Amino acid sequence: KKYYNAMKKLGSKKPQKPIPRPENKFQGLVFDLVNKQFFDIFIMVLICLNMVTMMVESDEQSEEMEFILFWINFVFIVVFTAECILKLIALRHHYFGIG
Repeated sequence: KKYYNAMKKLGSKKPQKPIPRPENKFQGLVFDLVNKQFFDIFIMVLICLNMVTMMVESDEQSEEMEFILFWINFVFIVVFTAECILKLIALRHHYFGIG
């Protein structure tokens, strides 16, 4: 019965349409980059490292540690902003769609 219910749910779902590759050469190159598995893994690793740096912060940390963490966080902000911009360039309005 569980199998039947699972198949029923799957049958009612519409398949996702693939996002078309942009015809613009630059957008196409960026599209190829952001759709690679390596790109997703790289971003996930950075997210995990960012979480670790957040866990390192404490109320009783030295000024030097505070300075180092400030610049590490700044680098993360730059990288995550670049990821967002690259995905906006590559995926255009599809970036805001479901998925």
